[in-house]
Amino acid sequence: MEMISKVRDWWNDEWRKFFYLLIAFLFFYYAPLEGGKVVEALSAGLALLQDYARKHVLTCLVPAFFIAGAIAVFVKKD
Repeated sequence: MEMISKVRDWWNDEWRKFFYLLIAFLFFYYAPLEGGKVVEALSAGLALLQDYARKHVLTCLVPAFFIAGAIAVFVKKD
């Protein structure tokens, strides 16, 4: 019975992933990419993502990782 439960959980998880991929495919298949508004919105979104990556990741996350690494070196693991 345990094996059947594991297979059922795996099957449900795989179908959920398939459903999400199908929804994403259908969205991009039927999206009116010929229109200027969709392309403009996508390029604006990518520009915001680039700005976030440049400002936040490099100025906040990288120094935080260095600080965390330094703390991990000096803290005893005993």
